[in-house]
Amino acid sequence: MFYESGEHFQWDIAKRLCLIGMSGIGKTHMANILRKEQWYHYSVDYRIGTEYMRESINTELRRLAMQTPRLARLLRMDSVTIKCKFGFDNLDALTAYLGQPGNETLGGLPLNEYKRRLCEHEAAERLATSDYGPHMKNSKYIYGYDHFVCDSSGSLCHVVDPSNADDPILTDLASRCLIVHLKSSEEQRGRLLETYRLNPKPIYYPPRLLDKLWREFGEVSGAATSEIDPADFAPWGFERIIGLRQDLYDSIAAQWGYTIDAEDLHRINTGAEFLELIASAIDTDPEPSISVKLHRFSNNLEPALSA
Repeated sequence: MFYESGEHFQWDIAKRLCLIGMSGIGKTHMANILRKEQWYHYSVDYRIGTEYMRESINTELRRLAMQTPRLARLLRMDSVTIKCKFGFDNLDALTAYLGQPGNETLGGLPLNEYKRRLCEHEAAERLATSDYGPHMKNSKYIYGYDHFVCDSSGSLCHVVDPSNADDPILTDLASRCLIVHLKSSEEQRGRLLETYRLNPKPIYYPPRLLDKLWREFGEVSGAATSEIDPADFAPWGFERIIGLRQDLYDSIAAQWGYTIDAEDLHRINTGAEFLELIASAIDTDPEPSISVKLHRFSNNLEPALSA
């Protein structure tokens, strides 16, 4: 979805945004601000956990519980229920399930199992990023919300091909939403890396890239792959993938949407201020230079129920 001007965007009575960018850059923070102002908040990560990976996570929790004899007995007697809980700001169960590769005695997962879970997450992310349509309709039909924001996963850039003008996920998103890239600065990426070192979380790696990084880390660390400490590999791998992600998001925004500087979010307190930033980005966007902007999505004011 593209607009002739920032004013055109501001006058849209049924705004639909898709926020993209690095994990931790502020997508959910901004979506939460909009949600408090009567926007429907669709979180891809929340959808992944609650719809597409919930059963896998619950199965793993039960498997772990079975290792404790007293809990195992209660589970066999169907006397307890063990299941994960999620919130827009609480995805810890999904984080724990995905884990980190490395020495099992240090809390890691065997590489093949880690890759299996990554593939499971990739499939779930593709589905969750594509099935927002009914939620967009229900946001108006059930809740009476005129506006809709899709809070995408930080790994969106790895499940789409921004160079393909017919990429199915980007085509669908851009046909119904204004894609807004929250662009991180070099200083912000440094802060993200420092935060990650203090609190490593699972991160999606494309399988070939993971294999490459795994071999390289084994070489530079001198550790046998089965002995790699997951706490050592995680920040090392994150530092190497963060630049790649930035390049991919820059490419998506250049061809499919607009970019705002994530540093500007620090002065944002209301949805109206955020929308002003987006309107300014629309007004300063250079003339579209590729076909995807020239031949798609000219009707931006269609009612939300037609999505």
